Amino acid sequence: MKGLKAHFVPVFYLENFGKKRIYLYDKQTRKDSPSTPKQVAFQRRFYADSNDDASKLEKAMRQLEGSSRTVLSNIIETGSIAGLPDADKEVLCAFTAFQFARTPEFRDWRREMVQSGLDALVAQMGITDWRLVEEDDKSAHLTAMLDSIDMVGPCLFQMRVNLFRNDTDMPLWTSDNPVVRHNSLTSKLGAGSPGVQFYLPLTPNLLLVFYDGTYADLLDDAGEYDDDAELWMRVSNSPETDSMDEADVIHANRLQAMFSTRFVYSNKPDFHMMGEFLEAIGSYKKRTVFSGPASPDTISRADMLNRNLQNALWWYRAARQDADMYRAFMGLFESLKVAANMIFGEDGKEFDDAVRKLTGDPELPIDRLRQLRDRIRRKEYADLQADGTDMAKRVAEMRRIVARAILSRLKKLRADD
Repeated sequence: MKGLKAHFVPVFYLENFGKKRIYLYDKQTRKDSPSTPKQVAFQRRFYADSNDDASKLEKAMRQLEGSSRTVLSNIIETGSIAGLPDADKEVLCAFTAFQFARTPEFRDWRREMVQSGLDALVAQMGITDWRLVEEDDKSAHLTAMLDSIDMVGPCLFQMRVNLFRNDTDMPLWTSDNPVVRHNSLTSKLGAGSPGVQFYLPLTPNLLLVFYDGTYADLLDDAGEYDDDAELWMRVSNSPETDSMDEADVIHANRLQAMFSTRFVYSNKPDFHMMGEFLEAIGSYKKRTVFSGPASPDTISRADMLNRNLQNALWWYRAARQDADMYRAFMGLFESLKVAANMIFGEDGKEFDDAVRKLTGDPELPIDRLRQLRDRIRRKEYADLQADGTDMAKRVAEMRRIVARAILSRLKKLRADD
């Protein structure tokens, strides 16, 4: 469509990394060179189309980039997001969600996901020589970009958000796919996944991070703190801008190198760590391709344990957010069952032993907790109140037990990997 922008990373955003000059590293040629913000992150006719979605996209891009420029400029100028109005946070989330979906990387990932999924279906009909048409691919991408504002944006709004200040001599990088994801808790990178983090570098000295705080909550409930979680525990307890050390900057830049399609950008012509990054991520499979339902015969025990962990985390997070202490207790007990890999069957000695082993407490009175669970099932609320049962204390106790069980399961999975 005539006039539709072909920049998949806004020029005003890139100018924060160099108003007139920006340096790029080409992962394909493994060479760096100078350029300008207007000459990078650009692909002719990338959004070209003639349907209604293209018109909606052009309008949405103009409006969103205008409001986003103002919000980002204010954050950069003040160096803080403390007291950020909800209206500005909504703009920030919409911009991040839209930027996440507007790149060639997202289009390629979406194409592979759709292609792989449909391949499995059409193969059953004996068709093996079909491929997505480019224009259909573009049209579907335009729709996905618009949908991202309404789907990913609200997820980001519900996350915690912090701004990190880079006080080192090493600049933060950005790339042709600047919104990158990480998960210190599991490998799941979906916007609603427990523990997922979204990184967006704003300048060489400022990094914006949206993150689900489930990992920090687990460590807090369990009373455990480790080196891997130190940054996120610090963030969890501080609403103000926090400082990054060199290890934090290297971590953020490695993610840019990993998730970039081809180019990484910096305000300095220094990419000496790229060789190390590329070697380390050479075998990393960036895209998760949908291949249809897995056969039970192909699901390993490790896969099942990982799926149980995911489900346990969902139950734990929902229970932690529930204001009703009875429902919260039931949710936590369900999370404990899943973490112990005893989804089916009756509770018994095997389950009790599994929980005690996971929590590291051989004297854990799991039978007493199960009796409380059964009374709640029977809705004996009045009797429990008459007995003086303090549900807030019982829930706090269960949170500690569940957190230790999940962290124990997580450590085992990591050790097995």
